[in-house]
Amino acid sequence: LLLLPQASGWTEETDDRELVSTLSVLQSVLEKLQSRKLSSLDRRQSHLPTCEVGASCLVKKGPRFGRLCDCPRPSTCNFFFLRCL
Repeated sequence: LLLLPQASGWTEETDDRELVSTLSVLQSVLEKLQSRKLSSLDRRQSHLPTCEVGASCLVKKGPRFGRLCDCPRPSTCNFFFLRCL
């Protein structure tokens, strides 16, 4: 806790309010960073999450296809419909 001299016009109330606002901003930043870490840990380069049957599994941009997820075992990703069938 930083205590400032009284000559500058700061009181304990303003210090407390400022401390609370600073802590709330810090908490929101930490939550955002933690959610980014979790999402990067969940997705590995060779592992894609599984999707449901009928869900979109591919995205087409120009001549290229990008995989969004892996289809469950009995189904495969259809390149025409871009869905698990």
